Amino acid sequence: MGINDLFDGITKRIRRFAFDAAEPRTQGSVRTPDEARRIGVGVRRIWAQREAG
Repeated sequence: MGINDLFDGITKRIRRFAFDAAEPRTQGSVRTPDEARRIGVGVRRIWAQREAG
């Protein structure tokens, strides 16, 4: 086993660990277009109230 094989193995394990750790966070933040639009409308409404009030 050469040094390159060793580093390749380490890199693959780190990537797999990072992906496994990040996957639940990304699954929770996925929104449908309708949800994103409703959130955007709500944020714009809040900003309009703050500027007016």
